Amino acid sequence: SGSNFPTTPWWQSTTPPFSGLEKLQELDLTLNALKTVPEEGLRELDTLPGTALLLGENPFTCKCGIEPFALWLNRSQGRIRDAEGLMCAFPASMRNVSMLAVGTLTLGCHQRNAGADLALQTSYVFLGIVLGFVGLIFLFVLYLNRKGIKKRIYDMRDACREVWEGYHYRFEIDSGPRLSQVSSGGDM
Repeated sequence: SGSNFPTTPWWQSTTPPFSGLEKLQELDLTLNALKTVPEEGLRELDTLPGTALLLGENPFTCKCGIEPFALWLNRSQGRIRDAEGLMCAFPASMRNVSMLAVGTLTLGCHQRNAGADLALQTSYVFLGIVLGFVGLIFLFVLYLNRKGIKKRIYDMRDACREVWEGYHYRFEIDSGPRLSQVSSGGDM
């Protein structure tokens, strides 16, 4: 009950876990039940470039999301003393596969995205066909109503002409008195 060990993992701590440990020669993380190390933890481990690491006997889970850790292992092989012995423990299909090989394997994460892309493309094609069909029906309705549409356009044109002629007529009537006022005002 009076344990001095932290309850949160070292990579989730708010204070940098390796500050002041620049001269650390070896960090033994064997038998820690590590399934993976998240990218934050990898960045923290990179702050100790001169430190040798031991990661053996951890039950690594080799499924989607492990790729950054596997790539980091390949990149950092020189500092990891037991890199060749690191194996996947889960899922059963990946058991005893080298962690160094996981970075080059296809775990099936991206294949599902390809299926989703295909479904999305299919839905776009279907949407295009439906919209094209609706457009054709619209054009067909316009074609069938061409005489009615033509009549309405001519009626609108005639209405606009009548309004314009009314304004034009008022302007001609109103312009006469103005001119007479200007000329009579100039005689004074």
